[in-house]
Amino acid sequence: MIKKKMIIIFAMVVIAFTALSGALSFMGKAEPTNPTLLDRMPKISPDYYNTVVPFNIAPLNFTIKEKADNYFVKVSISSDSFNVYCKNGDVVIPIKKWKSLLAANKGKKINFEVFTLSNGRWHKYKSITNKIADKPIDNYLTYRRMPPVRIYIDTSIGIYQRNLTNYSEKLILTNAYYYGGCLNCHNFAGGDSRVMSIGIRSRNIGDSTLFIDGDEVQNVDLKIGYNSWHPSKKLVVYSVNKVVQFVNTAGKEFREVFDLDSMLAYYVRRERKVKTADVISSKDRQETYPCFSPDGKYLYFCSAPMLWHDEKQLPPPRYKEMKYDIVRVSYDIDSDKWGHVETVIAASLTGKSNLLPRISPDGRWLLFCMTDYGCFPSHSPSSDLWIADLSAENIKPRQLKINSKQSESWHSFSSNNSWIVFSSKRRNGTFTRTYISYLDGQGNVSKPFLLPVKDPKYFDTCRDGFTVPEFTTNAVKLTGEKLGRVIRSANRIKVDLPVTMATPTQTKHQRYDSAE
Repeated sequence: MIKKKMIIIFAMVVIAFTALSGALSFMGKAEPTNPTLLDRMPKISPDYYNTVVPFNIAPLNFTIKEKADNYFVKVSISSDSFNVYCKNGDVVIPIKKWKSLLAANKGKKINFEVFTLSNGRWHKYKSITNKIADKPIDNYLTYRRMPPVRIYIDTSIGIYQRNLTNYSEKLILTNAYYYGGCLNCHNFAGGDSRVMSIGIRSRNIGDSTLFIDGDEVQNVDLKIGYNSWHPSKKLVVYSVNKVVQFVNTAGKEFREVFDLDSMLAYYVRRERKVKTADVISSKDRQETYPCFSPDGKYLYFCSAPMLWHDEKQLPPPRYKEMKYDIVRVSYDIDSDKWGHVETVIAASLTGKSNLLPRISPDGRWLLFCMTDYGCFPSHSPSSDLWIADLSAENIKPRQLKINSKQSESWHSFSSNNSWIVFSSKRRNGTFTRTYISYLDGQGNVSKPFLLPVKDPKYFDTCRDGFTVPEFTTNAVKLTGEKLGRVIRSANRIKVDLPVTMATPTQTKHQRYDSAE
């Protein structure tokens, strides 16, 4: 009996040793020899191929969606290379090797050669190729995370900042710091994270806005919507929106969001005063989505005719006819004088609603959304990204070749004009994800790539949507509990607020030609 047990134990040890030796042999193995060549690319997720990546981006980890016993990936640029082994198909690239390889090979192509082992035989797929840009991306990206269903908004909504050179994500603020509510409309002054605004909405402590300037935080008794900082950092133009949301029982998007009314106003920080002007708050127009030009001489925004006056009927009978122009008005900050409104992109010419204007830091490119109707592109599957050259004699919009059948929205530029980031629902039509694309000097864009994460399966199970991504070159310093204490404090800055409705009615307003 004892001899039999010893034989069994010896056999088990041999089997274990053999398995371990095989694993160690695999882990120490160089590139597989004499593999069977397959005339197709491997299925991977995310689809990191045929794109352009910054040389300072975190590794593009991915999952090989091919059934196999073992996986081998050779990452190479010319004669420089390193290998990645994995048992489950999740390719997690060593960050130090990745950074060293990319930094030394700017402007070149990087290859991923994928091998799979099945039934004792290695197979090799066609090489995955991407290009390394010689332009860096800004180090930080700030975005809002929240579930797609509004019922959860009181318990899980926050603003986070991601370091794009690695995988670290830092919490800036969640609504848990002030007993629940909404947290939105974060914005930076010219991509400088030291100067920032955050909108607070709370049934428990009321609405306000945080204005962060270095180490100073002011909680202003002011409810702002979409906003844009003047480059001088002396004032912020913001929208006042009367938003309505309802649910569809059929269709691609189960929610409809639109403004019953809207206007623009601006908060002068030193004076602690809110102002408006006829040209940005017309009684018979709806104005929203402000965006200053980088030199501060023009304010771009969206404007549409007011199509209803009875706000009791919901939805309004003509809400699907609501189509916005992108317009601009000159502004002189020294005299605080506004000029005349000019139409830049007319709905009468595009036949659609033109929204979310963003201007590149060099002032040349206008990036915006175009959707069938309305003012909320993230809830419209028809929303696509378009671009226009503002330096051209005749400004003509052009549809970018990076759109999908789902919504594209919430876009912004990097500080060097070379990268755009945007939100898209292209993966499944429900969850909003963050994508990055290279922009060349002629306004052409590369295939967008999904925000890299350490776990390549992360976005398959993550229930949060990622919206309003904003590049910054530096990190946000003040976060979490300090901002929460300011919000919870009763010490709020009172402002002179001349208007309480979306469109003020106490003054006369000029009309302007918007090529309706």
